[in-house]
Amino acid sequence: MATRSDLLIRLGSAALLVAVAGPLVVAGGPWLAALAAVTAAQSWREYAGLLPAVSRRVDVWGGGLLVIAAAGLPLLPPAFWPLLWMLTVSTLAIRQFALPAAQRSLDDILATVAGVCWIAPGVFSAVVLRSYGGSPAGLSWFMSGVSIVVACDTCAYFGGRTLGRHKFFPSISPKKTVEGVVAGISAGMIVGAIIALVWLSLPWIVGSALGLVVSSAAVAGDLWESFVKRQCGVKDSSALIPGHGGLLDRVDSWLFAFPALLSCVILIGRG
Repeated sequence: MATRSDLLIRLGSAALLVAVAGPLVVAGGPWLAALAAVTAAQSWREYAGLLPAVSRRVDVWGGGLLVIAAAGLPLLPPAFWPLLWMLTVSTLAIRQFALPAAQRSLDDILATVAGVCWIAPGVFSAVVLRSYGGSPAGLSWFMSGVSIVVACDTCAYFGGRTLGRHKFFPSISPKKTVEGVVAGISAGMIVGAIIALVWLSLPWIVGSALGLVVSSAAVAGDLWESFVKRQCGVKDSSALIPGHGGLLDRVDSWLFAFPALLSCVILIGRG
């Protein structure tokens, strides 16, 4: 159980992260892309650092290029996205085949691909979402996603601590409970409904469905990172952020939630 001192450290670290990231999110464009690129690079670095524990190696530079490119790609016209993405993927493939045979195993290649598929869509979707429909609309959608995920994470944490009785995937995340997950997703749905009515001018049922999808994706992202860390036998992806662990530990929910939110926004067709 976290002590008062631990909680203060966590809150202080969270406040510092918000102070740094908040203005860049509001500014959008290349500022947010730069933040996303740094986030992608550090997340990739932490992921790569986990793999040696299970005798796996990733292409640090090739994979890093891909996840950073995914953060910057939205700044270019959409017509260029497929071509440039294929060029970066081809670069990774060429690097793999250029390695000595002793360093080129299917397991290592799949580990590299899995990491890229985990991190790249999240940072790409975050930058695209922020600019979707223009700056004011994009910021509204972005902050709606932030609000839903924060509500989900917060209520899942406190709901699990106060009401938790039944384990939820204990082999992956021993501390997560069914009650906590239900509390988190329910909070996400409620916040989604409120945001739809007062902020997005959408029916509350649409906002509730949006909250359900985004908060469920956030829970899935948290579970995925827990699975990776459990496979590697570690508690945190790094010790970068006092009280929180690594950056990957902080953005695991977002890496799943932003692609889910962007898909919903496109389906809704509101910009």
